[in-house]
Parts: sequence; structure tokens; C-alpha cells
Amino acid sequence: MSDDSTRRSPARGVVDRLLEFVAPGLSWDDDQRNLTAYGLVGRIANTFVNPFMTPFALSFGASKLHISVLDAFPSLVGSLMQVPASYLVERTGKRKSLIVSTGILTRATWALVILLPLFFRSIAGVYALTVLMVVLAVTGSMFEPAWTSLVSDIVPRQVRGRFFATRNILMSIGALLAVNVAGQVVTRGGFPNGYMTSMAIFWILSWVALYFFNRVRDVPFSPLRPGERARRVTIDTEALRAPQFSTWIKISSFFNLSVVLVGPLFGAYLIQDLHGTPAHLAYMSSAATLAGILGQRFWGPISDRRGPKFAMVTSACLSAVVPTLWYFAKSPWAAILADTLSGIAWSGWGLCSFNLILDITPEAKRPSYVATGNLVGGLTGFIGPLIGGYFAVRYSLRPMMLVSAIGRLTTGLLLQRYIEASHEEPAAPAR
Repeated sequence: MSDDSTRRSPARGVVDRLLEFVAPGLSWDDDQRNLTAYGLVGRIANTFVNPFMTPFALSFGASKLHISVLDAFPSLVGSLMQVPASYLVERTGKRKSLIVSTGILTRATWALVILLPLFFRSIAGVYALTVLMVVLAVTGSMFEPAWTSLVSDIVPRQVRGRFFATRNILMSIGALLAVNVAGQVVTRGGFPNGYMTSMAIFWILSWVALYFFNRVRDVPFSPLRPGERARRVTIDTEALRAPQFSTWIKISSFFNLSVVLVGPLFGAYLIQDLHGTPAHLAYMSSAATLAGILGQRFWGPISDRRGPKFAMVTSACLSAVVPTLWYFAKSPWAAILADTLSGIAWSGWGLCSFNLILDITPEAKRPSYVATGNLVGGLTGFIGPLIGGYFAVRYSLRPMMLVSAIGRLTTGLLLQRYIEASHEEPAAPAR
């Protein structure tokens, strides 16, 4: 018989039963399985570096302002590279190969980050780390326009909420299982051995993740009509004139500014002001991840039924409570409570903002629209950390936490007022 079920391996059967259990009734093809495996392994890998980059920089002698610069400049460079990245996508149509090739360059750069403590043990290490983070921002900027365009062709709109919610749940479970292991590796090994070991684990797993992505088919893509030439490497002015998308750019940029005023400095505040340790950062990440898992089960169906706008308004308002809790925190454990709520809020914002972008961007111009939005929004990702870092060093970070809370709450109100719901959304509310 040629039926696929007769050729299915026992391992494949176990995977299919797991996916059916997590998302009943959602049909999974090979591409969606590989996208899920790529995200799962990649998220586990990132767990071994993301929570610990701030204490890694602090170990070289970084100040809060240095931490802000370490976040701001890669954000700026990555944003500026969005436009040429989208041009390459539209010019070549080779979305998958662009993601794979820049993924290889990214992993090569991370190898240099791992080796930094062998050459630097002072503030020079912070400067070297900043340079390497800028290089990573350049290679990473090639990812998002190609990724957004490719997955929109692979995952049908009517199941995007459930698919990405399920994918995010599995990714979060993997991160939850790995983050405390990573925290123990870093805490027990100390600087530099613990950090180098943790980053080496990340590096190996990141190659495994890239292997799974390489198994995803490269859907044919050509946004140009016969005889039409590719646009120049400039901002897509059509995107800036599109009413809904230009409104989204303004609101999301304002939200990003509100977040990055203090967000990059929470780790440094935990360690320097609340006297926490890398282990507390691991616990904080665990709490946010577990809360995010619960959030995904809620936000995915809500996005499919009520549309991404409703979920984003709610999650933006919830996120306003997070910096408020940080403001009143007196110990690392109070900060962990704040990050628990953050996990719920960000699971909704991350999932539904992605779905909203797919709703309000035209398919053929999606790479350039996404790149233009990321460029404009990324400028706030450069300015915000510098403002927050300056106030943290010159005065105190705590007043900026309240400013951030007000900005996040205002974002929810702006979304409710100015972003239209998708015309494809059903009128019946979700239960």
C-alpha cells in the first residue's frame, strides 16, 4: 500500500499523537512539524544564553549604561538592515536559502562570543561583546522579512492562531525544562567557565534547530509581475501610506519605546539593586515561561475567534502592570512575580501581533512592509534603552518604570481606538 500511514515510523506516530493531544483537530503536515521542531529546539538553545547575557556583561564590569548601549546599538543596526533584507527577499525570491545562510553566519559569530572570556577580563570585554552583538543583529535582520513571508504561505490563516499557540506552548515547555539546568550550569561554573559552558550548549543545539528548518520546503515566491523590476533599496513608501499599516507602525513603535525604557535593565536591576543571582534570573525565566504556556492556551483560540486585535489590547493593558510590580519590588522573589505576569501578557502580544501583521499586509509586498515597520519601530529600540540607561545611572531607574507602565496602558487604548478588526473575523465572541 502507498498510504502514508503504512510508512509512518513508531517515532512519527508518537509525535503525531503528541501534537493531536496538544492541538486536537489541527491537521499537521511535514512543514508544520519541522517548523515546530525548529522552534522547540531553538527555544531550548536560547534558554542557555538569553537570561544570562546581562550578568555575563556585568562580569566584565559593565554598568547599567553599558547594558543599555549593548541593547540599543544592535537594535539600531538590525533595524537599518531590515530594508536591504526585504530587498533581497523580493529580488531573489529565495526566502529559505537566505534564512539558512544567515543562520550559518549567526552561529559562526556566536562561536566568537563564547571565546570572549579567553581574551578579555575587563571592560574591554563589554566593548567586544557589543561589537559582536551588532554583527549578530546584521545577520539576524535577514531573518524576519523572509520568515514572516515564508510561514504565511505554509500556515493557512484560519489555523494560524492555534498553530502558533501550539508551537509556542511546546517551545515554552522545552524552555521551562531547560532554563533551571542552564541556571545551575552558570551559577555553579561562575565566570567564565559556567557562562562558556552554557553558551556552548546553546551553540550545539542551535545547529540542530537549523537542521530542522532546512527540512522545510522552499515555497516558490515571486512578488514581481513579468517584466517588472525590483524596487530600489529604500523604505517602502507604499507601506507608510497604507492607512492600517502606518497606524500600526506608530502604535507599535510607541509601545516598543515604552517597553525598552526599562526592559533591558530589569536583569541588571535584579542583580545590582535587589541583590539577586543568575539563579534568580533562571527562576524568573521559568516563571515567565510557565505563565506563557498557560497564556498560549488562552490567546490562540481567542485570536482565531475574536481576532488578534482584541487579544493585543488585553495583553498590552496587562503588560502595564509588570513595571508597576517592579517599582514596588523589594526582593528578587517579587521580581519573579512580576515576570510571571509578563509571561502571560507577552504570550498574547507576541502571538497576536504576528497574526495581525499577516492580516494587514498584502501578500506580495509582505517582506517590504514588515521590513519598513521593523525599521521605524527599531529606531525606538535604539533611543529607549539609552534614555533608560541615562536615567538609571544619573538618577534612578524606578521612576522610568512608572513611565513605562503608563506608556503600555496607553498603547492598549490606542489599539482599541485606531486599529480596525479584520473583516474575516467572526462576530460571535469567544467563550
